Amino acid sequence: MYFYEGDSIVHNGCNLYNYNFFFNVLPATAYVVFDLNGNIVEQHWLTVALLNSEREPFNVYDQIGGNLNNKNILLTNGLSVLNTIFDNDGNIVLIRQMRENVSVNINDTNSYAHYDIQSPEVSGLRIYVDGKRYFDIPLPDVRPSTGYNNNYQILKFSPHFDSLLASQFLFEPTLEHLDTICEIQVNDLKCAKDGNVYLVANSDYNLSATGEANSLKIGGSDSLCLHFHSYDSGEGFFVKYDTMLNPVYLRQYERDTSIVLNGNRGLSSAMWGCQFDDDGILTILGGASSMDSSITSCYFDTTEVELNKTFIRVNPENGTVVNQAVTVSAEQSSFGGGGAYFTDFEASGNRLIWQFKYRWWLDFADSLYEKPEKTQWGMGFAVWDYDGNELYFVDYGVNGSVNNGTRSMCLQDSVLYLTGMLASGGAQFGDITVPNAGASQSFIARYVDTAFMHPYVQPGSQQDIQLVVRDGEPVVTVYPNPCTQRVTVDWDGEEPLASAFVTDISGRSYDIILKAAGQGRYTVDFSSMPPANYLLTLVTASGHRITSRLLKR
Repeated sequence: MYFYEGDSIVHNGCNLYNYNFFFNVLPATAYVVFDLNGNIVEQHWLTVALLNSEREPFNVYDQIGGNLNNKNILLTNGLSVLNTIFDNDGNIVLIRQMRENVSVNINDTNSYAHYDIQSPEVSGLRIYVDGKRYFDIPLPDVRPSTGYNNNYQILKFSPHFDSLLASQFLFEPTLEHLDTICEIQVNDLKCAKDGNVYLVANSDYNLSATGEANSLKIGGSDSLCLHFHSYDSGEGFFVKYDTMLNPVYLRQYERDTSIVLNGNRGLSSAMWGCQFDDDGILTILGGASSMDSSITSCYFDTTEVELNKTFIRVNPENGTVVNQAVTVSAEQSSFGGGGAYFTDFEASGNRLIWQFKYRWWLDFADSLYEKPEKTQWGMGFAVWDYDGNELYFVDYGVNGSVNNGTRSMCLQDSVLYLTGMLASGGAQFGDITVPNAGASQSFIARYVDTAFMHPYVQPGSQQDIQLVVRDGEPVVTVYPNPCTQRVTVDWDGEEPLASAFVTDISGRSYDIILKAAGQGRYTVDFSSMPPANYLLTLVTASGHRITSRLLKR
């Protein structure tokens, strides 16, 4: 890594990391953009440094005869980026966990002075992009905390990180609330078509000894405060920001504080993620629960919501609830026999597609998925409709450890892109096997499945039949699926079929011959096609198309 002044390299920092002066330091954050075929199209690295009272960075680097001058050394920290999104203009919005500190050797006897963001010697932050250009951010008079999980910063950059457009702290404490310590877990960040930004999170907290500090002010607002109540924990909330990251409104789960609790048995709520569906409604994944039987509901802003809900759908303009979540089923509440971790989800075509990992076993949609040992973890994604009905689960076939993980997912048309990490054991995506590499490896998988875009029909025991429906009634049945040589197409549409073609996972199309085999029945010979996932598209005489997924073994 290199540091620049203009176009001149003033320090090559690659050897700094051989010096064990500091702990819990992230040297840099890598930012990499892939196309939909997994090719790298852009890459940057991001770092952050503290500014002293003269608004100059503390990190002054010297190399004298290959040795460091220890009078003033700071490793520039990575940004600890948690979420990254794009708006419609290609601007980059990210949220980062704040962890800034510096230990400066103030003399030749290894005497160190420690500074962090609340030290009076610190005047601001400097964000470096590729070590070549940087952006300075001043700090408010009342400093936001930078404990391990205490605060976050939202940054908005123009495309390619050419300029910093806006920045905002999640919390901006007031003097009377400096003794409120809030542990935050930010779970998702989404950008609407109009450029507004939505952030969902969970919060735990420690109140002061007197209990007077019971709220935290949202950064950039004079009136929005996150409220805490005694005995409650894991408060779920989300904040809407405008295009310049000014907070518009705050919504959170809160219980009825007039209820007298039976000891330390309050409310626990969580928000795991958010996503816009194809109607522009914001779906928020989460829910609330309580060990106290007197608490049967809580409030999302002013709307009463029953406990143990799966998700809520809200109007993004004002945060009002459009419809409440469905009650969590027994299968869902028993995820994993001891653990399941949701990482990301998509909402489209009356489908909620959630990616997660589970431990040991999973009971979902009347099917049991089980690992040989209690310590093993599986990964996959589950599919619900908007009403909360369980449709099906796709298991990746992983027998792994806690270090296996699912990450992000992206639905483009009917193609689902998945990312994650495998610690060992490999995985199965359709007919593609990720081998056991014997070490941790990250993956990007492309899963082609048009069933996400069609209403669901329960196939019952005929698991090898692919149904495509229109207005709730079957139009075409394709079987067997998976196939080896030939498939049968039963068609009951209003007009006859005229032609057909298949598309492979790379997007290449092949014309195929539909051979009539009776009234409304056709056969297709797949013997010459290599084993793969395909999309089978049927075309009527008027040009109407219906697509079904098909696996050739």
